[in-house]
Amino acid sequence: MERNELRHGFIAYGKAKPELFRMSGEELAEEMGRLTEKAERYELSLHMWGFPYGVDDDLVVVYESEKGLENYMNYEIGTELPYTNTRTTIVAIPL
Repeated sequence: MERNELRHGFIAYGKAKPELFRMSGEELAEEMGRLTEKAERYELSLHMWGFPYGVDDDLVVVYESEKGLENYMNYEIGTELPYTNTRTTIVAIPL
């Protein structure tokens, strides 16, 4: 399988920053819209986000990209995210 025959999925789990909990539903949607725009600058698609149940994490965000781990790490380092203490599951998605 050639490199360009795969997409990469990144499932990020983290602790939401306190200000996220003080936002109204509309403000939260706007914040995640801003995060979507930031991700697009790194050629990442933000597919979904939510609040996981039954785990210690406050927030889960799912991204997809044709680019690999190095690009995702550059995004995490170069972007002010609404969550901290991120742990990420990486999945290969065959085209």
